[in-house]
Amino acid sequence: MKNNNYFCINCGMSKKHSSSDNEVIECPNCHEETMMNIGDKLRPPVIKNKKNPKKEIKKFLKKIINPRWRKKLAEETSKKFNDLLDEYLGKYLPGKGNLAIISMSGGLDSATLCAEALNQGYDVFVLNFKYNQKNWVENIAFQKLLEHFKTHNDFSGKIIGFKELNFEPLFGEFLNLWAEMRDNGEMKEKAEHQFYTPSRNLLFSVMSAVVGEIVALVKEYEEVSVGLGIHMHTEDAYGKHRNYWDITPEFAQKLSNLFALNDVKKITLFTPFVNSYKDEIVKRAIDLKVPYKLTWTCYNPQQVGEKLWVPCEECEACIERKLAGEKAGVDDINEYYITIDENFGCNRFEKKK
Repeated sequence: MKNNNYFCINCGMSKKHSSSDNEVIECPNCHEETMMNIGDKLRPPVIKNKKNPKKEIKKFLKKIINPRWRKKLAEETSKKFNDLLDEYLGKYLPGKGNLAIISMSGGLDSATLCAEALNQGYDVFVLNFKYNQKNWVENIAFQKLLEHFKTHNDFSGKIIGFKELNFEPLFGEFLNLWAEMRDNGEMKEKAEHQFYTPSRNLLFSVMSAVVGEIVALVKEYEEVSVGLGIHMHTEDAYGKHRNYWDITPEFAQKLSNLFALNDVKKITLFTPFVNSYKDEIVKRAIDLKVPYKLTWTCYNPQQVGEKLWVPCEECEACIERKLAGEKAGVDDINEYYITIDENFGCNRFEKKK
């Protein structure tokens, strides 16, 4: 029985080991099954910095993902071996997976969109937009949701970056003007669009594509998926003007056609809910174990204490969320609140008492 080279993909330890199969064994240093049989021809790297071996391990993994070596390993090794290898390839070399840019607000739709992208194996770069929106509490909820996804065991290492983009100095004045015209009845037949923000999803999509293209070029992703949590609105919640122009399937298709013109990086749209209603998103959120109590939907947050805010349960968004929850069998979906600390941050998300 010949001795093969075994290499710990976690700490970098290597040793010779006699084995009749190509299995994964326990590392004496890590006390976990992270030591891989790499055969007798592939030499393990020399780890110079044992306190921080990531650089040498990353260099070694770049060699392994050479198509010739990767094919050979896949043919000669077990599923357990390849699952472990894929896990650490995603950890050390995220640029070799699929990239999704997810615009996450702190609401239920975008939180479920993020979970869907992570569940489908995307490396996710999260964007959060500030644009002087009335629903500012949603930005606070976003902080806790981001922390959840970053530390969730199933998604560990798959959130590869986060950036907050602040458009308030640029758009604040214009949005205030829009709100004044709307509230004065000057919008006429569009008056029911109380919470519509002009071209918001178009702006978010374009900025996501800009960030995605740059990240893809730097980290060597071949393709970028721009995520949007747009979905169909019900007349019960939003009235006859329920479907804003920038949430429709037609909008998604034409935007996808526009992105297809990019000849530098392939950019596609990731809109899994574009033909769905809110109740279907709620059901998917439950399937994906999205912590819906951490999300915020209400357009009119109500302050009921010095630091305590609750949903109004009367606005279009609250009504839609309530009806969708009932239809999906989640009766407590609007029973949530948020407290704000002195630093305008989030320190607790729980069920409303």
